Amino acid sequence: MSLNKFLGNESTLEFIRHALDKKSLSHSLLVTGEKGIGKKTFARFLAKTLNCDKDNFFKECDCVSCAKIESGNHPDVRWYGLDEEKTSVKLAEIKDLIHWIGLKPFEAKMKVFIINDAHDMTTESQNAMLKTLEEPPPQSQLILLSDHRNLMLETIVSRSVEIKLRPLSSKDVIRALRDDLGVEEEWSFLSQLSGGNLGKAIRYAEEGWLEENRRLLESWLRLGSWDFFSQEGVKSRGDLVEIVELFLHFLRDTLVFKETQDKNKLFFPHELARIKEFADKKKTDEIIDLMNELISTRESLENNLNQKITSAYIATRIEEKFF
Repeated sequence: MSLNKFLGNESTLEFIRHALDKKSLSHSLLVTGEKGIGKKTFARFLAKTLNCDKDNFFKECDCVSCAKIESGNHPDVRWYGLDEEKTSVKLAEIKDLIHWIGLKPFEAKMKVFIINDAHDMTTESQNAMLKTLEEPPPQSQLILLSDHRNLMLETIVSRSVEIKLRPLSSKDVIRALRDDLGVEEEWSFLSQLSGGNLGKAIRYAEEGWLEENRRLLESWLRLGSWDFFSQEGVKSRGDLVEIVELFLHFLRDTLVFKETQDKNKLFFPHELARIKEFADKKKTDEIIDLMNELISTRESLENNLNQKITSAYIATRIEEKFF
């Protein structure tokens, strides 16, 4: 892996490099960006940069310190909030962080404490961190990662320097897929479908996502929304977000075909007959209105809107407006 992970974020890397040269990097960084954009990768590279035995900057390195950080075995680089089944980052984890951050490094130049999904910290947890943010111990670096900074207390946000990771261009996603994975098919399709999110593009390429989502789309079109949700049994909020995105991609195809009649611009050309059917039947404004409604619903779902209620709502609205 190389800096392909951070293409499109060169100005951010330059900011980090300049701050390190001037020894002015904020003791607390809030790294934001959508899920899959590379926040954990960024945090890991920054931890390596701060402690690299060879003083490499955001590069792969085989030194002892970088190898330990990459494997998750460095005693001075600690992660919190990594449990995917968690519903919050609890006070006990933050108390553990506060304990360790007050100690001298075991072997590193800089202790690094990374909180994944920092927006999941309870209010009690966030309040407990305030003194640490106001009076940071020496040789310590806090890195907060968040998809939803709006869910965090302003007292936490205001005491951190925000670093926003940006989506990549389609060209950069294709380059990264080629260089890092050797993916040789559907580069353009994956780059467009991921919206410049390299993490998503890699997952789509590695997990047979395309085949599964083509199957899901065919099932949705054949069964209708109510039976689709009943039979497919969406298991998690993340699954439902992806289903909403699937619907959005199909609606996007419908709109594009309605306006251009160009099947070469479709994400799902194998469903051309159904796309044409809906494009002929629906007005442009109707398609756009439903897309906007689903986008708003997706954002609310990502902010902890109830999954079951949302499933029923989505099924109802699509059935009413589209079928």
